Formats: sequence, structure tokens, C-alpha cells
Amino acid sequence: WRSVFRQLVARGLLTVDVEGYGSLLFTEESWPVLRGEQRIELRREQKPVPTKRKSRKPSAAAAAVAVDQSSSLWNALRALRQQLAKRQGVPPYVIFHDKTLAQMLELRPQTSAEFGELSGVGERKLARYADAFLAVIREHPAPETGER
Repeated sequence: WRSVFRQLVARGLLTVDVEGYGSLLFTEESWPVLRGEQRIELRREQKPVPTKRKSRKPSAAAAAVAVDQSSSLWNALRALRQQLAKRQGVPPYVIFHDKTLAQMLELRPQTSAEFGELSGVGERKLARYADAFLAVIREHPAPETGER
């Protein structure tokens, strides 16, 4: 039906009433068609051919998580998240997603302002969790690779 309406609007036989919440209105040009005095032909909508899904490459965050899962900071962040989740009776991802933990691992924020710039950290989570997660990050010094 969408295809039919789209084609009728394109031919000027219907118009969209913007003030009437998008309803369709007949135009003057539509009356001969409605009376059977004029014939129109509409094209048949072709069904899309199903395509094979391409495999998605893992995101950078997923790659970071996969690489650093053995680090002591990663384990400590996950343990803290699990502890907070258990205390609040919610799943761990409600506290922070793995993507956010991976950013903590990579960026190692040292202040509340830096922590607030992480993906998935809003004002509420910043106020509620920043101090605890920053303490864990500070307990685990960055590896000596010239990075932070």
C-alpha cells in the first residue's frame, strides 16, 4: 500500500495534508480516475532479494577487551562492577558495559572529570561510581610502555 500511495502522490492524484496529521487528500486531478474516465497503471513493487549477511569485524573496544582480559586492572574493574551489581541486585552491565571498562583500562582516568568523559558515564554514574573505580585504577599502575 505504501508503494501505491507513494505513486499516487508522485502523480499528483493525492496530496499530503501536513496540517491534518499527514492524512491524504484527493486532488482535482484524481476525480477523472475515481469516476472511471481515466485509467492509470502503477508499477508493481519488487520484493528485495535476500542477501547473505557479512560477518562483522569486532569493534575496537571488543578487541581491547579481548587483548587485556588477563590484566590485573581488568580483573579488578570487573570484580568491583560485580560487587556493586550484587549489592544493588542488578546485572553487572547496568553498572557499566564492558566497553566502558575497556576505556577505563585504556585511558586510565585519574580525575572525576576524565572519568566523566568515558562512554557510558553520565552525571548519575559519575557521582555514584567514579570514586570507587578511580581508586581501583590508581591501585594498578600503568605498564611502563610510555603510555599513561
